[in-house]
Amino acid sequence: MLVGRVILAAVVLFLWWRGAPPYGEAPVWLGWGVAWPAITALTLFAGRFARMALTATLLGDGLLLGAAGWALGDLAGRMGVLIVLHAVAVTLFASFRTGVRIAFWHSLVAMLLIDAVGLGLLPDTGGWTWSASWPYFAVLWLAVSSAAVYAARNERTLRRRHDEEAVRQFGVAVAEAPGPVAVTTALAEFGRRELAGRRAAVLAYGEGFGLGVVADGVTHVDRPGPENEPAFARDEPDYRLLSRLDDRTGKWFASVLPGARNVVVMPWATGALVVEVGAERVERGAVENVVRAVRMVAETAR
Repeated sequence: MLVGRVILAAVVLFLWWRGAPPYGEAPVWLGWGVAWPAITALTLFAGRFARMALTATLLGDGLLLGAAGWALGDLAGRMGVLIVLHAVAVTLFASFRTGVRIAFWHSLVAMLLIDAVGLGLLPDTGGWTWSASWPYFAVLWLAVSSAAVYAARNERTLRRRHDEEAVRQFGVAVAEAPGPVAVTTALAEFGRRELAGRRAAVLAYGEGFGLGVVADGVTHVDRPGPENEPAFARDEPDYRLLSRLDDRTGKWFASVLPGARNVVVMPWATGALVVEVGAERVERGAVENVVRAVRMVAETAR
């Protein structure tokens, strides 16, 4: 992303340099052309705020491109093409949803500039009228819509292949597992990984034994007594979303996952899997993958 932004700034500076006549002072344009990639490089250290930083930098791209288009009076020309290419690149390399949002942002910036020129708030550099700008809006949305359809279809295909491969590998691990501890551990790790969870716990009961596994980066094996057997076990694996652990999930889960929030509970006839997810929203496809894994374990336990 940083390399792409350096290329974007270089292309903007080149188009400004080739503009006839260029609007604005050279030090200002050179300063922004160098400063913007340097500022956005700080997003590499954003950590858990990376998504928010990405959004901010994409909005900044829109402002930079809009300012360059106004300075060159070239919305329906070379700068317009560059803006369309930027929106298409975001659609293909980020996500189709992000691409549609950035296309809306480019459109909003252009409309504000057209109105500002029309009201005399900005000098008229040429080409910033509604009648001259409609081809830009038409090409922008046609290109982004086409790219979004392609990206969405490609994303679904890749997700389906990932899901099939992840569940297949889990099935192989269960088939090769030497005993109940290995199966239970595999399920806990699979649930935590697929749901991007912080912690996961599995409680399973067989003939004469109880087995509990907690996965939170380090796997812990426990031997809970019969008083901890989950009361919500079902014949058919299903799932429910809870904001926190309570009596319905059993005392054992509450003791091994203290303070857990936003949990996914997946019970079966002789046990249950509980995953504390890292966000309030989880992907349905990932949840279905874990449900399929729970069904495999339930079939193995019969």
